[in-house]
Amino acid sequence: MDYNCYKLITICDLETTAVKQRLLGRLAGSLLLTFVMGSAAALAEPLTIGHQTVTDYRAFDGTVEAVNQSTISAQVQAVVTGVYADVGDQIGAGTLIVKLDDTEIQAKLRQAQASVAAAKASIFDTRSQLQRLKQLYSRKATSQSSLDSAQAAYDAALAQLEAARSEVAVAQRQLSYTQIKAPYSGLVVSRQVELGETVQPGTPLLTGLALSPLRVLVQVPQSLKAIAVKGGKVQIDYEGKPLADASISRVSPLASADTHDFAVRVDLPSDVQGPLPGEAVKVRFVTGERQAILIPRDSIVHEGELSAVYVLGDQDRPLLRQVRLGATSEGKVEVLAGLRDGERIAGNAVDVMSELAKKAVNDGR
Repeated sequence: MDYNCYKLITICDLETTAVKQRLLGRLAGSLLLTFVMGSAAALAEPLTIGHQTVTDYRAFDGTVEAVNQSTISAQVQAVVTGVYADVGDQIGAGTLIVKLDDTEIQAKLRQAQASVAAAKASIFDTRSQLQRLKQLYSRKATSQSSLDSAQAAYDAALAQLEAARSEVAVAQRQLSYTQIKAPYSGLVVSRQVELGETVQPGTPLLTGLALSPLRVLVQVPQSLKAIAVKGGKVQIDYEGKPLADASISRVSPLASADTHDFAVRVDLPSDVQGPLPGEAVKVRFVTGERQAILIPRDSIVHEGELSAVYVLGDQDRPLLRQVRLGATSEGKVEVLAGLRDGERIAGNAVDVMSELAKKAVNDGR
């Protein structure tokens, strides 16, 4: 049986009579016009059909999140004297964001510095006394106990200096805690403190996150855990378009007790632009490869629930043929049935229909 006739028979098996009649009418009109006009497909670049290697994917919804996200807290008890960042502000690393009152800490620092000076003076005196007694002891002009006492006094002065220096270091560190700076460049997402409040160690002040680097968190079903392997490659789609190829950085060793899914983290390349933390993306995991026929979307004619392409016959005459379509990816559609290797189709169905319509009008005059 002729292949085109076979296609017409399959069309007659369709459930909806109205759709069947529309496509039959279109087919009949196309066949009639192709005999009276000759080659009308000159405007549409012909495509030769052939199987290609395609990659199969399973796609899951993922959520973009920041790798660096943290809440900055107070580390000393003090009054807030300045807040220099608010929700939505983009700040650079090292930027002063909160200032705390440092009056008491400054006083402690000065006290510790004074203790250092006193300890140094004590060391000078006790060292001089120790050296003098050593000379007297060498001439047997003083007792061993006096020498020991002088040595102990000198050692105590050294210890006091060490303790005073530690107090200075502690005070200086506490003083640095009164000027709170951004640990990295990023965005302020939450503010928990107001001017004039008294904060304690551990009181949350601001929450921020870095806009780079980013990662994606996706849940993979237990049945497909084998496709998620650390170091494996995935494709990230954003707003319906391919965004980037990325790598799996971590697969949770345990499944969720509620959903039985495994949490998978995917690191996005540092140069990726577009998605922000909290936005949704599609994560496509490779499941295998196979051979398939792919054609551009522009070559397809849609009539209700049916799809067809213009197959170029003798002398490049376009014949409309129904096809069964599969998945769409990157502007190309998989053909499940209706085309064979070596056949040629019109690359742009609109051009062909336009030429057919012009020919029909001209012939009717």
